[in-house]
Amino acid sequence: MDKLTRKQKKKLAGYPLWADIMQKDFKRNPEEAYAYLKNALKEYEKDRNEALLLLALRRVAEAVGVKKISEKTGLTRQSIYKALSAQGNPTLKTLDAILKALGFTHSFRLI
Repeated sequence: MDKLTRKQKKKLAGYPLWADIMQKDFKRNPEEAYAYLKNALKEYEKDRNEALLLLALRRVAEAVGVKKISEKTGLTRQSIYKALSAQGNPTLKTLDAILKALGFTHSFRLI
């Protein structure tokens, strides 16, 4: 990808980032967050890229509010960020607590 010139960077500085737009949408519309996570899980099932799945969970968690999730789960904000980082390796208990705080659950289906 080509680097942006200073003039281009300055022009773009006034526009919101895509991640910011998504987070606002997820906060207003839980169905959008659900569709996003569902798609992220489908992609994970294809390529087993845990980092991208955790990033998707993190984006939704940030939209809802990590502080709010922390209060609901009893987990510290730091442990939530760590669990949902690219290097995160959350336990099933932690993942379950975060999903529940987000209003989701995990489930099994036949393949």
